[in-house]
Amino acid sequence: MHQIHDMRETVKLREAALLMGVHPKTAEDIIKSGELPAGKIGRSHILLRSDVLKYVEKKIMAQTAARRAKLHGAQPEPKRERRPSR
Repeated sequence: MHQIHDMRETVKLREAALLMGVHPKTAEDIIKSGELPAGKIGRSHILLRSDVLKYVEKKIMAQTAARRAKLHGAQPEPKRERRPSR
């Protein structure tokens, strides 16, 4: 018997929120800001699953890069000795 996978290409707001690990209101705010493409059909937001996953991947990569830069980036300059004032 063949296994059936859920390969839907579109997701609703709540499903997108679950994929992102956020509250649906947060997902809606991200959509309203234009960071995540979505359409509205009737009262429902419709998103492409691939767009949601790309958004998550983009956030992961940006935050990982920021952490790496913080850990391995420019070291603070050593403190300079002050010369006595004249």
